[in-house]
Amino acid sequence: MTLLDTTDLFERTHDLNHRPLAEANSFVLTTHLEPDGDGIGASLALYRGLKSLGKDVRIIIEEPVPARYRFLDHNNVVEHLSAETMPVIRDADYMVVLDTNDVNRCGLPNEVRGKAPILVIDHHLGEVASNVVPICDPSSSSTGEIIYRLLMKMGVDITAEIAEPIYASMLYDTRSFRFIRNRPETLEFAASLLRCGVDANRLQEEVFANRPQHLPKLFSRVFDRMTYELDGRMVWTVIKQDDLAELTLDSEAIREVISMMVSLENVEVALVLRENGDDEYRISLRSKRAYDIFDIAARRGGGGHSHAAGASDTGTPQTIAQKIVGEVSVLFEA
Repeated sequence: MTLLDTTDLFERTHDLNHRPLAEANSFVLTTHLEPDGDGIGASLALYRGLKSLGKDVRIIIEEPVPARYRFLDHNNVVEHLSAETMPVIRDADYMVVLDTNDVNRCGLPNEVRGKAPILVIDHHLGEVASNVVPICDPSSSSTGEIIYRLLMKMGVDITAEIAEPIYASMLYDTRSFRFIRNRPETLEFAASLLRCGVDANRLQEEVFANRPQHLPKLFSRVFDRMTYELDGRMVWTVIKQDDLAELTLDSEAIREVISMMVSLENVEVALVLRENGDDEYRISLRSKRAYDIFDIAARRGGGGHSHAAGASDTGTPQTIAQKIVGEVSVLFEA
């Protein structure tokens, strides 16, 4: 379901015959495994907005917040899954999954939740499970942008504390507003957030000028085996488990590999295969604006955006890569 201008989160009654959201008092917020700037920023913004309305809200995720985004959690409200938080997840009026439409990608919180109501707020393409209520707008720059729109419809006063994680979310997913999908609203929202008191220069430095010192070592290891295909218009590489040995890098830092690759001259599509076990690889795909690589990931059970998507596959890196090269060549010929 696409989020329309008339949608009001607290007036909507969904199809599962649960209590209307306006009557809900307790919420558990979570995001996908390997949380990123959009998932963390959107979660903190919604947390602060709901708290301002007097709701009982918790953020509970399975994995630690990447070091780059810990500055957003001023009061250390993000919790990790534990024996103490399990009943909180199970008994909340609603669990809200942010920045993924696949509730399985939030890991154990979804398993703990079971059949109880789940609301997804996201901007990715893909189908949702039958027991999930989606608020999804693929035209939005980020999940944070959707949260901003929702909070305004709720009548929440957008303070600097709420505006900061929204802006960080938008900043992250647009890569400093380079990828805004030609939506003037995205820049208009960003300007509004600055008027709320956001320090844009500080957030830019925190998010994009705070990369770990071990990252160049990873670059040197994986870029040495980069392979160019299709007359240099596509490039791919492999991240082996041994490449990460003795490096202090979280998943957010590892994403920098593909971001660098797709920025190379003449490259239209970049592929990274990250070793995840015997003959199992996690696929990351990025493309420039002319080419939609979503279906390549979707055919492998993955998802994402038109120009940033992921999935998993089994086989040798060469076999997996060459199949994807063939699919990308079809895009180039279209």
